[in-house]
Amino acid sequence: MKKLNKLFMFIFAVVMAFTSVIKVYAIDQTITFKSSRAFTADRKFQNAGTTVKIATISGKDVFAYCFNHALEAPPAGTKLTFNEALTKEAQKYEAAYTYILDNGLGGNWNSKYGAGLTDDDDKFYVTQLAIWGVLYKYDTKNGVDIGSLSKDQNGKNISSRLQAIKENAIKLRNDALNNTYTKAEIHLSDSSNGVMTKTGDTYRTGTMKVTGYGYQKYKIEVTGVNGATIVDGKGTTHGTSTELNAGADFYVRIPASAVTVNGVSVTTKVSAIGTKRNLAIYQPPAGSKNQNVGIAYTTTTPVNDSKTSKASIKTGALNVYKVYKNLAGAESNLAGAKLQLLGPDGKKVDEWVSDGTDKPHYIGNLTPGTYTLHEESAPEGYLKAADQKVVIEEGKTATGKLINTKQQEDVYISKQDATNGNELPGAKLELRNATGEIVDEWTSTDEQHKVVNKERADGKLLPGKYCLKETIAPEGYQFSTEEVCFMVNNEGKVDEPVVMKNAPKTSVKISKQDVTTKKELPGAKLTIKDSTGKVVDEWISSTKPHYVTLPDGNYKLIELAAPEGYGISEEVIDFTIKNGESEKTIVMTNEPIPVTADMNLTMIIVGLVATVLLVGFSLFKLNKQQEA
Repeated sequence: MKKLNKLFMFIFAVVMAFTSVIKVYAIDQTITFKSSRAFTADRKFQNAGTTVKIATISGKDVFAYCFNHALEAPPAGTKLTFNEALTKEAQKYEAAYTYILDNGLGGNWNSKYGAGLTDDDDKFYVTQLAIWGVLYKYDTKNGVDIGSLSKDQNGKNISSRLQAIKENAIKLRNDALNNTYTKAEIHLSDSSNGVMTKTGDTYRTGTMKVTGYGYQKYKIEVTGVNGATIVDGKGTTHGTSTELNAGADFYVRIPASAVTVNGVSVTTKVSAIGTKRNLAIYQPPAGSKNQNVGIAYTTTTPVNDSKTSKASIKTGALNVYKVYKNLAGAESNLAGAKLQLLGPDGKKVDEWVSDGTDKPHYIGNLTPGTYTLHEESAPEGYLKAADQKVVIEEGKTATGKLINTKQQEDVYISKQDATNGNELPGAKLELRNATGEIVDEWTSTDEQHKVVNKERADGKLLPGKYCLKETIAPEGYQFSTEEVCFMVNNEGKVDEPVVMKNAPKTSVKISKQDVTTKKELPGAKLTIKDSTGKVVDEWISSTKPHYVTLPDGNYKLIELAAPEGYGISEEVIDFTIKNGESEKTIVMTNEPIPVTADMNLTMIIVGLVATVLLVGFSLFKLNKQQEA
């Protein structure tokens, strides 16, 4: 086989007493055996090899270990030839062999495999026994089950020294069998599987882990998006390139402003100069019974891995409901409204007419941002809904609701004359709600009154029960004791007109007459009392009838003093005013007082006195004329 030029490696060789480790960076196709050294009898197991070998590679002494203990070591000066076929066969346990050659004496020896040992020869033996122990796993004929070794070369029970060698060899063998690393490799993983997620004003990958063998540091390079940064596990931010120690995690972050709906891709590459473990098997010339010799060496090789992560703006969606809300807050679907969705830039994104069903109007594939729901025209009889702002988020479906109300009708109250239905001015009225609070009060006019609720800016009545009362009646009309109650429904309407009526007071004609002549008789003092005995009117009759206006009720007409020459009427006239009668006539008569004898004598005397006085006056006047 041709010589491998410029093939760099490390050979870890075990140094016996007074010997040093030599690192070899180039492997020849042949190795010259230089010498061998046997262990003394008290440091040998039955059925286990006893020699170690020193080889010369490229003119330098190194220590190599045999793999087949059953054959004698090659004599000094023997040239061993690299056997590619044997090396290939050994590849199935190459990782274990290279681990022993790297960690046994001559390699990175440490106290883990040298407990209780002080002599380098013992450490050599630990290393060789571990090699045979690995070989035994795959080749029981030529390998050694080191766990079963219990006798020394002389057939005696093993000494404490050999026991320490055995125990250390078992540990080294077991660690070697568990080792998997022979070649340098690097692997990059992303916990979010290449999908970048938004966090605040940035997008980031998942946690990126770097695993593999053969390197102490690795380099990270990020390409594809301006403004990308690397953030390590400690939270330190780096640029688009940095170097981290093996085992350190990181993630990649990019500005959200760089991301579009179509998405952007970020490539993250990790690389290192890895150290590869190599195993070469040498064998004696054909026909020789000498042992095969294994040499471990290392080479460096670049390793890398990369991942592509994608960041894209996830679109959102919107469900729009169109409803009517009545004054009680109950909602119902509303058809016939012309609606629009305006984008963040104010441009129309969608337009439709509501259908009045329970199913919302769905708008998908919306870029995240703030949109405006706008009602272009409302159904007849409804007020247009106010514009509503809706925020669309990535990957989410938002809900929008445009609410219409109706123009609430005014409530009118009519104060009427009960006899003709005309509006009746002059009544003072008040309207109270269900809790007894006054919501409006006014004096009626010749037009219906529009209720103005002083508790609301728009003056409208809220749904509920209201009651109308009269506090002062119009002049000439009876006071209404009626309480008119009505309901304002959830649409703000009153089912029936609200009307309160007043009956006019009845005009009562009181006629005081001479019982004989039926003529009006002046000078009588009269009074009218109501059912409670209260005087409601009092007067003195004249030559004309007396008129008085009275409300409905029961009354009594009584004479308090008779006209001169007439006897007083002891009659008490009861009368009733009912249903606002327009006019009622009550007649009370008086009889003259009869003339008696005593009265005639009185009249004669009075006549004589009057005659004497008249004659005397006439004589006095005549005498005065004669003197003149």
